[in-house]
Amino acid sequence: MNNRWMKGVLWISLLSWTAGSGAVWTWAKAARDRAEQERVVCEVRLQELKARFHAIEKRRSGVENAETNERAKADKAKADAEKTALMKALAPKQSEQRLDKDPQLQLLKLKALRADLVVKYGVFLREKKLTSEQIERLSAAWSDYEAAKLDIAAIRRDHKLGYDDPAVAVQRKEAQAALAVAEKAVLGEEGFKDFDQFRRMQPMRELVLGYVGKAALLGVPATEEQVTRVTEVLAAMNTNFRNGGQVQFGEMDWDAGWAKAREFMSAEQYELLVAETNERRTMHDVMDATVFIHEELAKEDATKAAATR
Repeated sequence: MNNRWMKGVLWISLLSWTAGSGAVWTWAKAARDRAEQERVVCEVRLQELKARFHAIEKRRSGVENAETNERAKADKAKADAEKTALMKALAPKQSEQRLDKDPQLQLLKLKALRADLVVKYGVFLREKKLTSEQIERLSAAWSDYEAAKLDIAAIRRDHKLGYDDPAVAVQRKEAQAALAVAEKAVLGEEGFKDFDQFRRMQPMRELVLGYVGKAALLGVPATEEQVTRVTEVLAAMNTNFRNGGQVQFGEMDWDAGWAKAREFMSAEQYELLVAETNERRTMHDVMDATVFIHEELAKEDATKAAATR
């Protein structure tokens, strides 16, 4: 009787596991098929964006060829210097004007950004066991940096300056340098290096966390060690990350990353990871291409505006 009962329990357990495993495989296949369909649509969109970019480059080359004489170069250098001086003079005024118009709204926005960053980097803050006072100092530094970015964005918009405009670059570097000084004052040199590594890997960490949530819901949860290893393995397959920058999904060797991740994941976990990253990278490809084209169009507008002065 007991043996028969035990066999029944084992059969029920086996059937439940098989059904659950089948559900995971079915979901993963559907997700991969959906991601592939989206990729085809996005590929058409990317080709359209590339065509627009080539048209922009062709028009820009004509402008650049017309500015080869020494006088044009000297005029450009003078204009860049004047623009940099203008940026420095306008930066505090821009901030004051926006705060004067709606100070409560601006303060609330900065406060929300500050809270978001504390959550975003919470894992690192806990790992380093920072005190409340240290976290407050870092939060203040991040808030100041976000305020500086708002100022720069407003000036770019008001004066139709491109992202890579020399005057904009000067302001951006100064804001980044001030942030680094403040972070080093709290974390020390080694802690700052660790944080820089953590921050550069953040886009990949967020992508992997999306996979973790679905894996848990489908009954194939990833361990903390697996999450860390997957994040590190995939980040290492990114060209910009290897060169010292932040992870950028447009420069990934996904196949190599998946192959390495497969070594320490179950078959079900692996299928889910591929499906999730395929879906996310498709969205990022389109977003990156769209932003890139907008930046190129802004540069072209700035060039035309400078030519008419």
